[in-house]
Amino acid sequence: MKEEYQLVEEGCKFWFNDNEHVRTPFPKEIQKDLKKKAQQLYLDYIKNLTPEDRQEITDDELVSVFEMFLFSESITLIDEEDKDLLLSIHYPFLPRTGDVVNDKEKGECTIIARNVTEKEVNDQKEKKLYMRVELKTKKGEKWETEFEVPA
Repeated sequence: MKEEYQLVEEGCKFWFNDNEHVRTPFPKEIQKDLKKKAQQLYLDYIKNLTPEDRQEITDDELVSVFEMFLFSESITLIDEEDKDLLLSIHYPFLPRTGDVVNDKEKGECTIIARNVTEKEVNDQKEKKLYMRVELKTKKGEKWETEFEVPA
């Protein structure tokens, strides 16, 4: 198997399955088409590299390029109205709707909604992203919290 194809296979194997610290953000029903589209874009990219580029580019850079195609193409294959799925794709490492968290004061709670907003954080009008999550306790009490989205 060519090295280019092996990277595609390994990348899809990683992102299409849940791992210890990463859950797949991609629904099963789009994975086949997503792999095909991202692979084609990636192979076109490889073909367009100059001989000098091929000598200089690292494996890590190639992985990043493939992942960029994978994530950008996934957006074209999902319902753009599904804001929660868009958040999962954009922020695959952050908590998701349905996740259970253990709060020190309120105990076990389930995330029932989430969104990301941009806020000015200082006088220089620097902006940062924050995720606001709405949670529900086992007793049915709803509450919210927010945290800065890691850069």
